[in-house]
Amino acid sequence: MSVTDLLVVVGRYGPAVFFSAVALFYTARIIALRRRLGHSPVAFGRPGTEHHRLSMTFRVFRALIWLVAMARAIWPPVDFLLLPLPGLYTPGVMAGGNLLMVLAFSRVGRLNLQMGRAWRSGIARPAEGAALLTGAPFAHGRHPMLAAVMAGQLGLFLAIPSLFTAICLVLGIGTLLRQAELEEADLARRHGERWTAYAAVTRKWPWSGRLRGVSRRAHA
Repeated sequence: MSVTDLLVVVGRYGPAVFFSAVALFYTARIIALRRRLGHSPVAFGRPGTEHHRLSMTFRVFRALIWLVAMARAIWPPVDFLLLPLPGLYTPGVMAGGNLLMVLAFSRVGRLNLQMGRAWRSGIARPAEGAALLTGAPFAHGRHPMLAAVMAGQLGLFLAIPSLFTAICLVLGIGTLLRQAELEEADLARRHGERWTAYAAVTRKWPWSGRLRGVSRRAHA
């Protein structure tokens, strides 16, 4: 098998294998934490709230992306229904996208395990504790997990370069940016001055410029 053939195989089957592995990881992680905590670590928010809308949007797109990845692995012409972008639709770019997804999820998985019992999906319920984690890797950025997920979404776009994944990328990043704002507002309410002091010396994103402290929206 030539290198080109190998890249084609990775481009075709990579996303299906990747998203199936991600689903298995999170399923096992949620089950394990539920047993340890006595309740689910997943919080979708109350129906009608913005938190709930963001959670459902992300959940729906995650399921849709998995279905698309599986469908194109079984029947490659599915790619043309996604409106591929000719300039990027090459074996090298698509294999590179798969590699970026793997690297991003490796980061997500490592962060997840480092957080231990403190890991949550979504914003913790009011009655639950929400620890303010300030040690590494949170000492270098306030949202390392969300930043890694964004990198993975960019990887998805490159792994299946199309109008469909471009829309997923824009909506996904927009959802994560707003999720970060909601999480910061929640942490500000819970931790007050501790949060203010932490945010004042810790950049929001790895790519952020000079520190600006807590955004006004975080105190709304």
